[in-house]
Amino acid sequence: MGNLIAEELPRTGGRGSERLQNIYKATALCVSIKLSLMCLLCGICLAVRGSSTDCIVFLQWGLIAIGLVLMATFITVVKLLRRYKEAAVRLHLLVMFFALLALLSLMIAAFVNINIKLVDDGPPRSTIDDYEALVKPQPVREYSLGDYGGRLRRRVADPRYWARISGCIHHGNACSGMSPLFRDPNTGVFLANRTSNKYPGDAGLSPIESGCCKPPLSCGFTYVNQTTWTVPGVPTNNTDGDCSRWSNDQQNLCFHCDSCKAGVLADVQRAWANTVIFITSFTLLHIILYPFQVKVLYYD
Repeated sequence: MGNLIAEELPRTGGRGSERLQNIYKATALCVSIKLSLMCLLCGICLAVRGSSTDCIVFLQWGLIAIGLVLMATFITVVKLLRRYKEAAVRLHLLVMFFALLALLSLMIAAFVNINIKLVDDGPPRSTIDDYEALVKPQPVREYSLGDYGGRLRRRVADPRYWARISGCIHHGNACSGMSPLFRDPNTGVFLANRTSNKYPGDAGLSPIESGCCKPPLSCGFTYVNQTTWTVPGVPTNNTDGDCSRWSNDQQNLCFHCDSCKAGVLADVQRAWANTVIFITSFTLLHIILYPFQVKVLYYD
């Protein structure tokens, strides 16, 4: 790629030194296409992942938009190089400056929205542990809205915003592939079999399945099947408001529960975390290197 762009750069002066200088400039120009491909790849990966990332889309579409702008700029710069070298270089540097600024702003917004954790709370697991987690029944993990912060936590508390998100999740058939549950006869704990490795870090159920497709286990309801539970005849003393929000109606289930909101936040946090950390590191590296690009392209 760099050699092809070097051929488009005008040649003057000594052939050896000029060609080497052109290769340096071509390499600097290739930064935009590399950044473009990284943004597009990360954005597309988030878009095809499904679940909550289909419904809260600002991160993936922001990445895709920045990637497309950088790619269009790269193509334009390559076409302008031979006749309008100075204009092409200025265009490249200007777009790169605003693209890096936009990427950094997008990553800061993601951190503020979801309070992404930089360090996993759990201990590292071996390959054998990971394999056993996929083949052995796992305890059902539950999610609490109080465990999450950030702007997105406040937004899901807005009834109008949550109505749109919960409707999107419901129409995405989030509960259709839910694993059946059963009680451990020794401990009484609900377990779920892993039926796929789509959510390899989950304990039996994905966060959305756990939060939106069943009532909180503390409600004491009797399990019938994945999305049907029998309410006890004698009311329990449980004060969890989600117990009264649960419905066996397949259109409602627990989509209005706080546990569902917590499951969505957990799913978004998991989907965004690695992407945000990777892109933030990559962006900061290119911000540090940007003055060298300016020197190589504009002053040499």
